[in-house]
This record gives sequence, structure tokens and C-alpha cells, in this order.
Amino acid sequence: MKINTPLAVCFTLLLFCKFVYAEHESTVVEAPAIAITNATVVVDAETTVESATIVIRDGLIEAVGADVEVPFDAREISGEGMMIYPGFIDASTSKGLPDGDESGRRSGSGEERKEIDLATQIVAATRQVNRKGIFPDYSCASFIELETDDAAAWREAGFTLVHVTPTGEIMNGSSALISLDDPNRTATRDSILKSEFASIAGWSSSGRGYPSSRMGVVAHLRQTLLDGGHYQTSWEIFNRVQTGVKRPPTDPAMEVVGRMLDREIHVIFTVTDVDQMFQVNGIAEEFGIEVILDGVQEGYEFIDDLKTHAKPVILRVDFPEKPELVRRLRLLPCQ
Repeated sequence: MKINTPLAVCFTLLLFCKFVYAEHESTVVEAPAIAITNATVVVDAETTVESATIVIRDGLIEAVGADVEVPFDAREISGEGMMIYPGFIDASTSKGLPDGDESGRRSGSGEERKEIDLATQIVAATRQVNRKGIFPDYSCASFIELETDDAAAWREAGFTLVHVTPTGEIMNGSSALISLDDPNRTATRDSILKSEFASIAGWSSSGRGYPSSRMGVVAHLRQTLLDGGHYQTSWEIFNRVQTGVKRPPTDPAMEVVGRMLDREIHVIFTVTDVDQMFQVNGIAEEFGIEVILDGVQEGYEFIDDLKTHAKPVILRVDFPEKPELVRRLRLLPCQ
């Protein structure tokens, strides 16, 4: 059966159709596959295919091209006169997270929160309770609850994915990638494509006291990464020797930091000025971690450095409005 569909307001929605409606509106039949034919498809910035066919199965694009055949089990939809393009991705949002984003984030165990005699118990690594603003093991995916209206607004604007990021601390924890493909989903967890997409880092922490300056934040970050390396080394020695070596304590936060050092997790740093960019690059080169620069509001001042260091960049498009120049006229007395 062939259906002539009117021009959609946002063609990206067509890429994610999973259900088709039968003759009666109350009956919903799950389609094994959907084929959109004779459409102009923008595959990427450099590739546009005319009179193309897109085959979608189980919510995923199975095939795209001018010579793609319509599967026998597919519902065919005419895309004549339509343009289909990939959906936008909101690269950073905190919508859907609890206010303050403090759920599940705490440093140190109950025992470690007790006062200790630092004169007799010298520790080489930073105690968990002293890791102010350091929450690498926090996963925001466990707390995301996207509102239906927010998801609908994203879809209407052409967005099909959102990257939800925790904020407010130095090491905020891991972000999550959320799909907006199906408006019929009621649970956010059903839409999570990747629960630990990247680790999010910032330049400030909640509460008072150290670290309150940029120098303090950099020192705090370096100490955390050094602790992560020490934690890895301790476990490597224990696993290799075992006999006669004390078993190291389990530390979920340091396990995540170790994955950063092994380049298994990217770290997204917010960068606004030249100093921050050089500080992030310095940390990345010292510890060998993979970083992504986010924001780069003053990137025009260090474009050459961005090219030299070749770091991925998330460029924000919420540019400020051009300021209005008000000329003040002053009347001078005639002489």
C-alpha cells in the first residue's frame, strides 16, 4: 500500500517512525519496516542524494540510497518533494536533572567523615571526604526525568538527541545521551542510548572554602588524577604479587579516574578564555587524558592554538546579541 504524506514540518521525525495507524484510529499496528521513497536526503554536509529511499527497521536506519529496494515487508511512504536530513543534537543541557543536581553525590564514607588525627595518620593520597567537588563516579542517567513537553519542544525544533550533563562541581560525573525518537515512551530509561557518554568537568564547586580560585581548581584536579594513577598502581601490584601485599581498598571514584587515564572515557571541559584552554591542554598532556573543549566563547583569540592541539570542540551557538553603540554628543562652546 502506498501512502501520500503531506510535507511535514520537521522531516527528522520521519526517520524515527515506529508505528503506523490502520484505518481505525484506535488500532495501532507495529510496522516491521518503513520505506520512504523518492525523497531528497541530506546524508551529511557534503553528501545529498536525490530520489533516494530510506529503509527504517526497529527505529534504526537500515539503508539509504538512490538504488535501495523497498523490502517486501515495509510500509511505503512517498517522500516526493520532501527533504530529509539528520536530526540536530543538543550537545549540553541539564534539563531533566533534579534541582541543584545533588542527588546521589557525596564524598567519603561515614567512617571517613569522623575526625582523624592528621598528626599520627599521614596519608599520601587525598581522603574521599576531602575531595570537595570531585564526583567522577556520579552517573546522571539514574536521575534523569525528561518532561513530555520538553521532549516535544526539542522534536518540533528538529532535535533527535540530547546530551544531558551534570553541573555545579569540578568533576561532575558522567553524562548521558538521550534519544527523542519515540514520543510514546513513558520512561526516560527506555530512551537512554548511552549512560556514561563522557565525564564532565568544570571550574567551580559548591560550598565555601578551598578550592575557590582557578589555581586551586587546577591543583585539585591534578591531585585527583595523581590519586587515580596511584590507585591503579596499587591494584596492579596486588593483582601481580598478592602474597605479602595488602589488598587496596575499593574506591569507585578512583576506578572512574583510572578509566580516564586509560583513555576509555573522554573528559569534557568548559573553556571560555585562553588561560583555561592552556590549563586544560596542560592537564591533558601531563596525564594523557582525552579531552573535549566545550563552549570556547573566546575561541577566536586562539584559533591557531586549537588547530595545533587538535582537540575536539563543542561550539555553542547561543551567541550574545550585538551591542548597540550609543554615541554621546557634547556641545562645545563656540570661540
